[in-house]
Amino acid sequence: MKTFASLFSNEMKLMSQKKSILMLTNFIIIALLVSNAITSIAIEREYNAGNIFTWGFNIEEVMTNTYLDLDLVYINDETDSGDIQLNITAIDTLTKNYEGIWSDDSGSGSPGTYDYSLDDLGDRFETVDLFDIDWEWDYLNNVTVPGDFDFMLNTPYLMWQVFDHSYLIDPKWGDINDAIFAGFNLTYQVETFYNPYNANITYNYTLADVFDNISFKIMGKDTLADAEAKFTDTIYKWNFVFDLSGFLMEEYWNGTTDIYQAYETYIVSLSLEYSEGGVLQELEHTTTTLITIDGIQEEVNYKFKLALGGMKSATVNFATISAVIGLFTISIVIVVIRRRKR
Repeated sequence: MKTFASLFSNEMKLMSQKKSILMLTNFIIIALLVSNAITSIAIEREYNAGNIFTWGFNIEEVMTNTYLDLDLVYINDETDSGDIQLNITAIDTLTKNYEGIWSDDSGSGSPGTYDYSLDDLGDRFETVDLFDIDWEWDYLNNVTVPGDFDFMLNTPYLMWQVFDHSYLIDPKWGDINDAIFAGFNLTYQVETFYNPYNANITYNYTLADVFDNISFKIMGKDTLADAEAKFTDTIYKWNFVFDLSGFLMEEYWNGTTDIYQAYETYIVSLSLEYSEGGVLQELEHTTTTLITIDGIQEEVNYKFKLALGGMKSATVNFATISAVIGLFTISIVIVVIRRRKR
C-alpha cells in the first residue's frame, strides 16, 4: 500500500511534467508568433513625396565589318547618352500611385501619375512580355527558321523607351520573384507562324522549342530547376545570359535568292538591380552577334546601361563612351586598312 508521501511525490512529478509540457507548448506558440510577425513585416518603401531621383543612361552599338580578303575593317560606332530625372510630388499609398515630373537634360517635363504596385506592373513579367521571339520562312527550303530573340524584363532597348520602365516598384520581393520565374513557362506558345502558301497550315512554337536548342545561365544556373531556388523573397538583383549561337539565323541575298545562315555568335544578357526599398539601381542589357557571309565578318555589340546617380554612374565600366554633359547622338565611322604580310 502506497504511503501518503509517495502519492504526494508522484503527484508533484506529474504536475512538474504537465508544467514542463505547458511551458514548452507556450514557447513553441510564442516562437511561431514572433517568426510570423517578423516575416510579415513589410519592407519599407524607399521613395516618398519630395524625393528627386536622377538616372543616367548610355546606349552604344558598335558594328565592325571585316573584309577578310581585303584586310579592310569598317567600324560604325553609334551612341546615345543622357540624364533623366524624376521629382515625386505626391504618393497615394492606397492606390499605389505616385505623381511626379519626369525631365531630361533640357529640363523640360510635365506632371503625370504612375503606378508602382506589383498588381499593375506584374504583367510585364509574363512570358509574352519577357521574350521577343520570332520565326521566319525560308523560301529556299520551305521551312521555318528562328530569326529573332530578345529577353527584355522591362528593359528599354531603344532610346525613346527609357521612360517606359519600372524605376520604382513596391518591394514585395517574394511576389516579384515568383512572377519573374513564372515567366519561364516552357509550355507557353511564343509564336504561331502561318505557312505562306497555305494559311490553314500553322506552326506553333513554345518556349521549350527555344530552350531545348540553346544554352543559358539564369542567376548563374544552367537549368531552370536549379535556377528556381535563387528566386527568393530576399532577392532584388537578377542576371540572365542566353547563348543562341548556331540557333538563330540571319537572312541575306546571294544575288539569286534569300538564304538563311546561322550566327556564329549570338548572346543576349541582362542584369537588373533594385535597392531593398524598390528603387532601381542599375540595369544593363547587351547583345553580341557575329556572322560571316561572303567573306565579310560582321560583329555587332550593343549595350544599354541605366544607373541611379546620373551619367557618371552609367558610364562606369562602359567600354568606349566617355562621360559628357547632355543628351546626344553620335555616329563614328572608322576605316582601318591592314597591311598584307609579305
